Amino acid sequence: MSSSADIVAELTLKDHEAVEAAAEALNSAFRGLGDPAPRVKRAADGERLTVEIPRDIVDPASPATHLTQMLRSVLRAIPAEARVSRIAIPEGLFRGPRLGLKDVRRYTGIRGPLLGVVIKAESREPFELAKRFYELAASGADLGLEPEFLVDHPDSPISARASHAADMMDRVKEETGRRPIYVVSVESRADALVDRVQEAADAGLPFVAVEASSLANIEAIAALDVKIGVYARGGPGYVPMRWLSPGACATLLRLAGAGMVERPSAGSAPRASIEETDSALLGKIQGIGSAMPSARGVMHPGSVEANVSLFGANQVLLFDEGVYDHPWGYKSGVSAARAAIDAALRGEGFFEAVEASEEIRVAVDRWGYLAPDAVR
Repeated sequence: MSSSADIVAELTLKDHEAVEAAAEALNSAFRGLGDPAPRVKRAADGERLTVEIPRDIVDPASPATHLTQMLRSVLRAIPAEARVSRIAIPEGLFRGPRLGLKDVRRYTGIRGPLLGVVIKAESREPFELAKRFYELAASGADLGLEPEFLVDHPDSPISARASHAADMMDRVKEETGRRPIYVVSVESRADALVDRVQEAADAGLPFVAVEASSLANIEAIAALDVKIGVYARGGPGYVPMRWLSPGACATLLRLAGAGMVERPSAGSAPRASIEETDSALLGKIQGIGSAMPSARGVMHPGSVEANVSLFGANQVLLFDEGVYDHPWGYKSGVSAARAAIDAALRGEGFFEAVEASEEIRVAVDRWGYLAPDAVR
């Protein structure tokens, strides 16, 4: 019988007939571990397994990392295809995000969805990246995210990128009154990660980005005595995390300390899986702050209404080609995205917004329109 001190992981097997064999395999694997040890039982419907992991056997210094290792070991011990479909936790074991949804709201002053853009420039030279961020933010972007493959290159060190970006954040604030967020990528060797995060914090950046599959890095950053948030890149629904259901993945990332978590946008994944993800990121977990979803995928001005009407204001709408491939250039792409978001928040019909904005009209000619009722 489970207790409030247990972590309970629910496992769903592709082959329901393999549940009994899986339970036997797990019980065999748990023998010899001493007491306390994980316990396994079949769910009432007979089609799922629950694994009860006593809190006392989880490393309190890095509980999310250790839990991940145990769950992956559990799946390897099962002689059938399975994934973790749900995770329930005891209170007080996990830290959660150091900076999360409320902090993003407080920092930017924005109550609606954030307009995010992946930062692309002709050069990875730090000033050129910061200049592009400035142009995007001055045109209406609320958040700029460095691209995936930008790490601590000798010709583009994180310290210089963070410093120039912070200057541009201040410049946008002075010129427009808006306070945008620059998210710097800090992927690095484990022994260098702390220094990279410290460089970003020293420059005054509020968030750093790491891969969602790097649970240990997310948890390590969240545990630092540095007030900085973690953006988890490539979370629920993306290949490295598919051993978890969308909700279980989002829960684990939030527990580890991610304050922004990428997930598919409307039209990029089933609506139910996106709703499951958002519920895990935004729902109440005692003692754990909420994390902000970041919608990435089919994102262009014509898809804004669907994303906002279906999934609400608590998200980043992250644009890439939907800004840069605008026929009038990326600044017009940002302006079109901004106008589409503002229209959605005012409750205007999308085609009313098209009539009011030539930049949106051109974008619709380029990408089309995703109707909310077309999202399944």
